Amino acid sequence: MTETNRPEISVVMPAYNHEKYVADAIESVLLQTFNDFELVIVNDGSTDATEDVIKQYKDPRIRYYYQENGGSHDAINKGISLSRGDYVAIINSDDVFYSNRLEVLLHTAKAEGLDFVVTAVTLIDADSNVISDPAHSWVKWYEKLKNTYRNNNSSLRAILVGNYTISTSNFFIRRTLFDEIGKLINLRYVLDYEFAIRALKRDEEKFRFLVDNELLFYRMHGKNTILSDTLSAHVEAYELVTEAIRHVLGEEISPFLDHLKEITYGIKAQRVGYEDYAAQLLDERYIIRNSFSHRLGKFLTLRSLKEKKCMTVKDMQSLQVGIESFIADVDIVSFDLYDTVFDRHTEKHQRIKSTVSEQISKHLRNTCGIDVAAAEITNIRDNIELSHRQSSLDSGADYECSYRGIVQDISRQILGRLDERLVNKIINIEIMAENEAITVKDGILPLFKYIRSKDKKIIAVSDTCLDKDILWEILGLKSLTGVFKCLYVSAEKSLGKISGNLFKHVLFSEKILPEEVLHIGNHKIADYKVPVKLGFKVIRFYDSKQQHTKAY
Repeated sequence: MTETNRPEISVVMPAYNHEKYVADAIESVLLQTFNDFELVIVNDGSTDATEDVIKQYKDPRIRYYYQENGGSHDAINKGISLSRGDYVAIINSDDVFYSNRLEVLLHTAKAEGLDFVVTAVTLIDADSNVISDPAHSWVKWYEKLKNTYRNNNSSLRAILVGNYTISTSNFFIRRTLFDEIGKLINLRYVLDYEFAIRALKRDEEKFRFLVDNELLFYRMHGKNTILSDTLSAHVEAYELVTEAIRHVLGEEISPFLDHLKEITYGIKAQRVGYEDYAAQLLDERYIIRNSFSHRLGKFLTLRSLKEKKCMTVKDMQSLQVGIESFIADVDIVSFDLYDTVFDRHTEKHQRIKSTVSEQISKHLRNTCGIDVAAAEITNIRDNIELSHRQSSLDSGADYECSYRGIVQDISRQILGRLDERLVNKIINIEIMAENEAITVKDGILPLFKYIRSKDKKIIAVSDTCLDKDILWEILGLKSLTGVFKCLYVSAEKSLGKISGNLFKHVLFSEKILPEEVLHIGNHKIADYKVPVKLGFKVIRFYDSKQQHTKAY
């Protein structure tokens, strides 16, 4: 199929360790009554015989790709990037399409001018038996969701009661929607729920749930991701839905949601007890480390402490040696993204804001008929950022803020209202400008490979104001999403590195003690003195050849 003869539909299949089910998934696509499609299969680092099963199929409509394991969102986003159709359907490698699914969905989308369509689903078990017993807990729950949708005149309000889309396998999307609102973000349990809410917030009229038309077999087999840790899944859903409720019902509901959050966290703390224990442990360490006896002991043993707990290196070869000396004693290796993983180009970074402002100015002039000079946009942005940082500080958090929040206020100030399309356009401009201004540091990829060969978890931390989903997009552009299992950013919870609060958040989230973490960063205080004080093992990677310039 040539580029000039692109398929009308691209079916994207993320595949991971589903050797038992992937053949059913593939055949359900190949046997569709609608034939103008391509099937883009992304094997997300499967360790079983999934690849062998896939390669048995020689159909020319199949395009197969392998990547190191990066998670469901990464595999789906990769498939979307590789696909060529005007519409994108997704099917996970353990689910099954009804034979007329694509035909019905394409007809519906075209006839009604829709960007996003989902259908009712049929539940099946590991052996493909249909589960239809009305007394089954899942069937009862799903019927409740469908009835909520039927009886509600708002798709967005209905989805706040529960994710009636059920799975990314149920997604049928016009390609342009991804350009407007972005792709899937790195959520382990509710990435489908988050995307659906984001799409509905953009335009409910462009969405349809074919609530009485079952066109997908959704398989429940005990190893579904969402069943692997139901507590964590509920926590993810809780955070997502509370923010969506604020959007739907307005900020006046915030005090009630905040009160509910306090109650929920209080219950969780009593049940788990870990954060209280960890906070007490860290506070005790601060007291001990700042006592006279500790300072005296540190003075007497400074050399041995430095050799065992921390070091400074100035080139990649020395960094390799340092990591090798610590690797056996840690479970997690943490990298600061900027100036450690990425090289920053000073001249380009000095122009990021002005470049972004110039493109925003041009966009406003061409699409909205509004003439705002680039210099004025930069000034608006700087003032809003300063206000957000001060508000964060006044609230008791660190001097950190969210880029998305800044952009939303830019929209309000320029247009007099919040325009999510403008917000997403500005964010996409920023992502492209940031991508142009950074390169992956020479020699860092072999280090990642070495660390992974030792079965150690690699995470990233960053105290830029760029939000997590924005940084994931940048990592995707640099082909690094498969490297980092988690990303912790200041923008998410207004927690900074220099205060130590972002590192504490990492410890609480990972449920790990400080001495089990090796942190690698550039800043002599935020990436060195602070984590050392907390008990981390630390390598300060000060690249003397590089000019370091903070963009944010």
